[in-house]
Amino acid sequence: MSDYEDLRDALRRGAGSPGDTHDSYAVGEPIDTEGMLRRVRRGARQRRARRTVGGVVAVAALVAAVTVAVPAVLDDGSAPIAGEDSTAGMQPAAQTVSAAGDAVWVTARIDCASGTCPALARSTDSGASWTLAEVQVDGAASAFAVQEVEVAGTGTDGWAWNQTRLVASHDAGDTWAEVEVPGGPLVTAVAAGTARAVALTAGGVASGHVLSVADVASDRWVPATTPLRGDEMVMRVFAGGDVLGAVVGSSRTMRADSLLTAPSGTGWERSPLPCRPGGQVLADTDGVTLWTACINGGSTVVADSTAGAAWDTVALPAIVGRTSMTARDDGSLLLAGPDRSYVIDADGAVDRIDPPAGDPDARQAVDDGYGSAASGTADWLVTTGGKLLGSDDGGTSWESARLR
Repeated sequence: MSDYEDLRDALRRGAGSPGDTHDSYAVGEPIDTEGMLRRVRRGARQRRARRTVGGVVAVAALVAAVTVAVPAVLDDGSAPIAGEDSTAGMQPAAQTVSAAGDAVWVTARIDCASGTCPALARSTDSGASWTLAEVQVDGAASAFAVQEVEVAGTGTDGWAWNQTRLVASHDAGDTWAEVEVPGGPLVTAVAAGTARAVALTAGGVASGHVLSVADVASDRWVPATTPLRGDEMVMRVFAGGDVLGAVVGSSRTMRADSLLTAPSGTGWERSPLPCRPGGQVLADTDGVTLWTACINGGSTVVADSTAGAAWDTVALPAIVGRTSMTARDDGSLLLAGPDRSYVIDADGAVDRIDPPAGDPDARQAVDDGYGSAASGTADWLVTTGGKLLGSDDGGTSWESARLR
C-alpha cells in the first residue's frame, strides 16, 4: 500500500482497526495526519528526484518491518521476482516483521514492472541469508497482496493476510494455501505460539469480531468461547509459548480494560489492566511473563506479571503514535515507538535504544523512528522509513540489514 493509500485509509478511519497484534493504532486513537502528509510530500519529492536519474523506486511504507542480527545480502545468483528489475539495486522497503527462533519473516515493498509490489523476505538462519519472493497461493493466477505475517514457534508454520484474505504455509513459506476462518472475510489479526494460534475476524462493521483458535499445523479454525461481559469486544490478540491472549474492552467507549489469557489445556482467564483505561493498550507474552503497555496522553506505563496475578509497573515518558512491542524469550520486553524505543528486562530495568555507532544507514533508521518489532534468536526493528535493523546482543547494539 502506498503512502497516499495509507493516508486515505487513515483519514477515512479516524482511528486504527481493532484486533491488531503488535503494531497498530489503538481503537479510537487520533492519527497523526500532519506527519503522514509530511511523509507523503517527502516521498513525492524523492520519487521525482529519483526519476531524473532513470529509476522508479519503492515507496517507503509508513509501517516497517525488521531484520537481521548480522547484515546479510541475498546471493547474487538468486532468481529475481517476476516482473522485478533485477538491476535496480534498491533495497526493499520493509513493513512488518515476525520472528520465532531462527525463522524471520519480513513483509516488504519491492520495485516491479507496475511500480511497487508486496513481497515476503524469509530467513531460516536468523538473517544470515534471505529468500525474497512474492507470495504465490496454490491455484491463484496472481501473487497474494501480503500486508502482515506471523510465524509460529515451530518456525515452519505461518500465516500471511490482508484485509480480506488469510493464507497459510506449513513448509516455512515455500507454498501457500487460502484458509477459511469463522466470523467473516475481514481479517484483523493473527498471533501464534508454539502449538496454537488465535485469529480475529469480522463480517463487517456491525457484525462484531470473532475470536478463533487453531493448532499451528492445522487449517481448521474454530470459534473460541470467551467470557466476554455485556458490550465487551476483543480489540487485540497476542500469543507466546503455550499461551493465547486477547485485549478486551467496551464496544461503546472503545476503551480496553482487561486481558484474557488461555494457557494450554485451560479455559480463558481474566486479568484487569494495571493502568487506567483509554489510549493505546498493547499486550504480549513469552508464555510465562505477561506484558502490557498502556500509552495514555502524557505517559506510558509498562507492566509485567506472571499469570496476571500481581503486576510490577514501570513508568516511561509518553510514546506518541504507532507503537509495537514483543515479549522476548528471556522474560524481557522490546518496546518500539516512532519517537523512542526501549528494552525492559524482567527486573524492570530500562535501557533506551540509541542510534547505532559507525553505521550511517542505521543511525538514519533510528532517527526515522520504529513501526514494528519482533524477537527470536535475534531482536528485530523496522523503522517508519522502511529500514531494517537487527541486534544479536540483547539490544545493546544494532546494525542495518539488507534483504538482498
